[in-house]
Amino acid sequence: MRGLEVINYGPQNSGLTIDADINDSYFFDNILGTGEGVRVGSFVGAEGGTVNIRMSGNVMWGNLTGRNFEDSRAENSTINVVSFGNRSYDNQTGTIIFAGISTSNTRADGNTVNFEAFGDESLDNTTPSTLDQGGLLVIASENASTGGGGGSNNTATVRSFGCRMADDARSDLAAIGARSLSAALAPLSQDNHVTIEIFGLGGGPGSEKPVEVFANTLVGGVPGSSDYGNSVKVIR
Repeated sequence: MRGLEVINYGPQNSGLTIDADINDSYFFDNILGTGEGVRVGSFVGAEGGTVNIRMSGNVMWGNLTGRNFEDSRAENSTINVVSFGNRSYDNQTGTIIFAGISTSNTRADGNTVNFEAFGDESLDNTTPSTLDQGGLLVIASENASTGGGGGSNNTATVRSFGCRMADDARSDLAAIGARSLSAALAPLSQDNHVTIEIFGLGGGPGSEKPVEVFANTLVGGVPGSSDYGNSVKVIR
């Protein structure tokens, strides 16, 4: 199911800090369940946790998701990631960031993900999927609950320096302020924000530009009629 998991799990691990270095490793062929090469974050009732990750020279391939940074059913938790020269290819999705994700009708509020990438590559993540697919997907609040849940005041900040993203399915870079399954659930997720700063593209002059998709609020896969204070800001 996963190659490596670095998490604060449950209320008993509230307020804790994890520091981890992940270097020069291969994560591949994780296809059971959510199928993640690497999963990082705070989960299932953990509050106020912090996970600091430094990744360098790793390769992720053949997974459903190469890397997943998420605070799931957590409150006021933070993930800080610094990524140098990591490569993802041949996954359904190369890297997913959920600042807050609600499942089982449990909320995820006030969480933060800070992700800085230097010279990373996301290429050819094209494995067929009926769910998410592509290179880098950033969502401040994901409500995967069916009858409630939601999440507000979640923030994801991405800073990309000379990274290369190309030839991924659907999009190379996608950012969403808040995503819900239905219009009835959309008001449960408010004031969630994604900020992306892009400083140059990898591959040199004339290299392909990434396919990008941005939306403040998605409801059932399409833009919602109201943004509920959710936003995506891109700085180049």
